[in-house]
Amino acid sequence: MDKKLDILWSGDDFKERNYYLPSDPHIIRMTYGEAELLQEYVQKSQEGILEIGRFFGGSTYFLVESAPKNIMVTSIDIKDRIKIYNNVNEVKHSVKEMRETYAGSKYKSVVKGLKQAQSDGKLSLINKDSSKIKLGDEKKYDVIFIDGDHSYEGVMNDLKLVFRPSTKYIVLHDYFEQGYDFHGNTKNSSFIPKKYGVKTAVDHFIEKGRCKKLKQEETMIVLEYLG
Repeated sequence: MDKKLDILWSGDDFKERNYYLPSDPHIIRMTYGEAELLQEYVQKSQEGILEIGRFFGGSTYFLVESAPKNIMVTSIDIKDRIKIYNNVNEVKHSVKEMRETYAGSKYKSVVKGLKQAQSDGKLSLINKDSSKIKLGDEKKYDVIFIDGDHSYEGVMNDLKLVFRPSTKYIVLHDYFEQGYDFHGNTKNSSFIPKKYGVKTAVDHFIEKGRCKKLKQEETMIVLEYLG
């Protein structure tokens, strides 16, 4: 992987760790191993890349930098949080470490890169609830990355949205049923169990023969869309 993408992670051991804590100040919210799997399929795109769920845009930057030169990335999120934050108080995030990350110099570089990608016509941001979007047939996406609403209903909606003739590979993050919300900071924190629907929704379509599992790395799963 290109070393310039290392700015998306923090610490010295991120390439070896197969987990990250909610308080780890990574700009991108996935492990290095998961990102390597995502990149493998992003680089296969020949039509276009669609992302559902970008939060502060760490994954969006990763997709833009990993995509083939002639491939455009379209990113959908209910809100656009990609901007320069001059201090931690401007960052709307519950975790202190993450507020510091998004107000830091590395994230400013990411924002500048994403703004340049928009100017160059390599990135398009759609700020809308994915459940209220209909993708027109005029645009084709063959590689999809889904990391949005993790509820069963939300994942089902996002999968049905991208079940299109042009779709070839669908990559989903957090392929498990039990997740945790993080509250507080590293000195005074708590993990609140939260039910996810990613695995249940994905397994449903695998069983129905709509998709086939190709690979998995930690909680990142790659599906081939069968139609």
